[in-house]
Amino acid sequence: MIKSEGIASDLLVMRGRTEVEEYSDHFVFRTPTQPDFWWGNCVIEKMPPLSPEAPIKRFQEALPDSNHLVVGWDIPDFRLGAMAEWYKKRGYEIDSTIFMSVDGDINRFDMPEGIDARPLNGDADWDQLIELQYAIGVELGFGASNHYDYLRGRNKTRREQIANDEGQWFGAFDGDTLVAALGIFHDERVARYQAVETKPEYRRRGISSGLLCVAYDWAKNRAPRARVLIATDEDGDARRVYERLGFETFQTITGVIKRAY
Repeated sequence: MIKSEGIASDLLVMRGRTEVEEYSDHFVFRTPTQPDFWWGNCVIEKMPPLSPEAPIKRFQEALPDSNHLVVGWDIPDFRLGAMAEWYKKRGYEIDSTIFMSVDGDINRFDMPEGIDARPLNGDADWDQLIELQYAIGVELGFGASNHYDYLRGRNKTRREQIANDEGQWFGAFDGDTLVAALGIFHDERVARYQAVETKPEYRRRGISSGLLCVAYDWAKNRAPRARVLIATDEDGDARRVYERLGFETFQTITGVIKRAY
C-alpha cells in the first residue's frame, strides 16, 4: 500500500491508465498508452537508498525501453542529503513536489461578476479546454505540435474517468468562452485537484480561487473524509493563490529525473 497521500493521489488521477506492480521494497508504475508520461512510468522506492546507484539500476531493469528515468520515494518529507550531489553530477534533476492541504474548511471566494462556473459539458467545452491547455503549454515551453495529441489522449481518459463517476472537470465561462478550468478526482482517502489553468487576460481577478471553491465543495459533498490535496512548486503565483484559500504544505515527495539516457 502507498503510504504517501501525495503519491496515492497521483495514482488516483492515473487510474485506468497506469499499471502498478508492488514488490517488497518498491513499486513499478507503467502507462503503456503514454510511455513518455514520466510519473506514469517510474519506480517508487519504499525505503531510503542504501546507495544512489541501486534505484537507478532497478528502473533500468524494470523499464529498459524508456527514454527517461524517474525514481521517487514513498516517504513523506524524505530528503536525499549528500546523495543529491551524486545524482546532480550525473545529470539528474532533484524533483521536490509539494502537496498542500487544508484542515477544516477553506477560505471562501465567490466567482467574479459576469463569470459562471459549471462542469464541462460536451465536445465543444472539451475542445475549448484543449485550446486553453495548449496555450498554457506554449507558455511553459511545451509548444511542440505533438502536444495536441498528448492533450487529446489525456482528456479522453479524463472524460472516461468522469463518466465512471470518479471526478469532475469544472470551467469558468465568460458567456460561452472558457476562461479558466480545473479538475478534481477523489476516492474515500484523498481528493486531488488537477491542472488549474486560466487565460492570461483573465488572471488576478479571483476566478481560479472561486473555481477552486466550487470543486472543493463538490468533492467534499461526495467524500467528506477525503483529504483534499493540490500539488505545486515551491515558489510562484499559484502557491500564493492556494495559501489565500487556507492551504498549507502537507508533505513533500522527492524524486530524481533524467530526461533521456
